[in-house]
Amino acid sequence: ASGTLPTFSFVTPDVCSDTHNCSVGTGDAWLALLLPRIVDSPTYRAGRTAVFLVWDEDSPMPNVVVSPTTPPGTVSDVPFDHYSLLRTTEEMLGIGNLLGHAATAPSMRASFHL
Repeated sequence: ASGTLPTFSFVTPDVCSDTHNCSVGTGDAWLALLLPRIVDSPTYRAGRTAVFLVWDEDSPMPNVVVSPTTPPGTVSDVPFDHYSLLRTTEEMLGIGNLLGHAATAPSMRASFHL
């Protein structure tokens, strides 16, 4: 509402909106309310953030990257996992010492122009 975003935010839907206990349509409706608030923000439009839609299923990890610097339709053949997401997040936040397995995981930055 204030037109700003935090440096880092982790948003988790409830078990209905995450489509585990309800339809995909329910999850889609939840995202349809949330994502426009983010991508319409000045912080997002200034190119200083990215949105990662990540499922908690087994690898290969299904994910969607939304950012002002990621060309629409970008697809990567690199196998990313949750450690890749951790590495990418740490890199984007400027954290120098990568945690655990993130240090050896492939970064998503080059593939998605982050």
